[in-house]
Amino acid sequence: MITRDRDGGCSDDPRTTPDGAQLAPLHKSAARDRIELPPRNGGCALSSQSFVSHFNTTLESLRKNMARRKEVSTRLIKPTDDRVDVPLLMHYLYHWEARFEEDGVVAVYDEGLPQYLLCDKQSHHIFYAALVMAKPSLRCSLSQEEPPNADVSALIVEGLSGEPDELEALKKLREVMTKRGYKFPHY
Repeated sequence: MITRDRDGGCSDDPRTTPDGAQLAPLHKSAARDRIELPPRNGGCALSSQSFVSHFNTTLESLRKNMARRKEVSTRLIKPTDDRVDVPLLMHYLYHWEARFEEDGVVAVYDEGLPQYLLCDKQSHHIFYAALVMAKPSLRCSLSQEEPPNADVSALIVEGLSGEPDELEALKKLREVMTKRGYKFPHY
């Protein structure tokens, strides 16, 4: 048995606790299956089987979570909503966060083709902001549900107030999306 000293270090004297009390030796089979460290702050020692089980559960959870996320090139992402809400786009441009690129905030549906369909309004506008800022890729969360309107060829601009920042952002967005075959009929 390994014990901890009063200052937190380990003592290899198997017969005493940090308080100096005598301990009974472990049974041989128990010694193989259990790591005995007197716990700090009232915790409990884990058996090696419990630790391995907990570790495997945590690892499996991480794998599932990572499997639902994927690094996707912005060139492969396709909008499914034909509305561009300019105030919302400007909000994401002014308040861009690194988590938009890294944490799977953008939800996409994987069609099985080399393209990914955007799933919700927030995802669309974060995607548009990423295009304006020339971001090459986004870490997206993969949705199981296909978005309802998947065939969009024209984008309708809403809420444009004519501010210079808005016009500049829309100019960049229009350049990128026009190259991809999208039209802006009312802008």
